[in-house]
Amino acid sequence: MDAKKIKDTLEKSRNQALKQLHDLRDELNGIDDEIHWIDHAPLPLDDALAAIDRFITLHADGSSRAKAFFYQTPLQGLGPFDATVQIDCESTVIENGRIFGGAGAAHLAGVLIPLIGSSTVQRLLHDMARREAEHIESGPPLAERQELKASLQQRKYALEVEEETLICSAEALGMDGFYRRSDVNPEVVLMMEVSDADR
Repeated sequence: MDAKKIKDTLEKSRNQALKQLHDLRDELNGIDDEIHWIDHAPLPLDDALAAIDRFITLHADGSSRAKAFFYQTPLQGLGPFDATVQIDCESTVIENGRIFGGAGAAHLAGVLIPLIGSSTVQRLLHDMARREAEHIESGPPLAERQELKASLQQRKYALEVEEETLICSAEALGMDGFYRRSDVNPEVVLMMEVSDADR
């Protein structure tokens, strides 16, 4: 076999290996997209309704608020129409007893739910959620997400091992162009180095 044929054969092998590497990376990118979707996808309607029910239960007990109307002096705690306010402490400066900057969020659920009635608010929020669900592409049920994500991460790890094996083989054969990703899994790289050292 002459030198040109050997060179052509090596170039063909290199191109096939590069294509295999690109295909692996496309699959890895696809898995990353799926994991991101599982982490951030809207909940299905049933999970959203359950979240509404938990929210209602958390804020439904307002029996102590009505007591304020029976006394001339204010009772300890919130009045019947007082809302809890949370201020962002990181962007707030207190100087000479005055508060500057920051952002506040008033939580009115503890006022409105007892005032209107938990069943009424629950029905309204359920109706709103059902209407909203018609326009939302929801992800998998919350109960299934952890298992789905674990399965994807397991598949991703296997692909990363395959990717690193291909890169190491190409490097051993002196092929160029087989670079590692900037977000390469260091665990896989170190595992392959230990494996090579044991040979």
